Amino acid sequence: MANQPQHFCVNLLARAELYLCLAKVFSVTDLPQTTVSLKSDLLPDLQSLATELPALSADWLKQFEQALSAVDQSELLMADYGRLFLMPPAPAPLNLGFYLDAGVMGRCCEALESYYHQYALEKSPEFHDLPDHLSLTLQWFAWIFAGLLETPDNSRVVLKDAAEVISNFALPAVQQLSDKADAFAQGHPVHATWLLLLHLVKQQLQDDLRQLADYLPAQTASFDRTHNHASECLSDQLVPTMQLTCSLCQREFIADEVLGGMVSRLEEAGVDANHIKVCSVCKDGATEHSRMTPPGAKRFKQRA
Repeated sequence: MANQPQHFCVNLLARAELYLCLAKVFSVTDLPQTTVSLKSDLLPDLQSLATELPALSADWLKQFEQALSAVDQSELLMADYGRLFLMPPAPAPLNLGFYLDAGVMGRCCEALESYYHQYALEKSPEFHDLPDHLSLTLQWFAWIFAGLLETPDNSRVVLKDAAEVISNFALPAVQQLSDKADAFAQGHPVHATWLLLLHLVKQQLQDDLRQLADYLPAQTASFDRTHNHASECLSDQLVPTMQLTCSLCQREFIADEVLGGMVSRLEEAGVDANHIKVCSVCKDGATEHSRMTPPGAKRFKQRA
């Protein structure tokens, strides 16, 4: 059994705050971002977290501040967001499944949504994108890390989930996302702001995975994931079929691969999995999940 990484847990609040800041800046529901809000709200928040998180190095903060100073109009900042992430054919979509499944609504999307539901979370109705959007995954990290401050007894399961999501989904996808954005910027006039923010996401995920490596099987504790290896890890964790009894209607049903894998993993860890044993009929009508809006803190995360 892995021991709880002491240094990681000491900085849980700082990690939660950083992931929430980054989730907000990439969120489609919080757009448009302005240079004023990023300079006056986001930058001070990041500077205040720098003493606890090595990813927020003095060099990165200097580059980010210079990049913001070079943007003289907020419209240009949002135009770059659209050119990089939105306008078809977008060179660097923010949906993680684009890089791991080579499409949308694939296994990555289903698996991430299952992780969200495991913590009784779902995307807000105002969020008009898929569950594998980078912003939602970052919000999930913020939520579970902040939650550990209140319920530390559940740390083993939570940190194992975090390690799996970083290793199998978030990091391999963000590495490719960041590389594609960088490549696009080589031939197009794109401000460095979004590129630097993607570099920060990638660096923080790498730092977290390094500290959580003990929660992963030895063969998957890698810090340089590839598309094929991530897909193999996902396939290895899935259970082809499993007969379950719905915890709501008490009817038996056959779980899909993702749900079967989640149930097996929880039960192997000695954790009650009844809360996710829900058939498709009850799931469609269920309204018990909380909206994925972690508690905010500091200026940028509180801005309306």
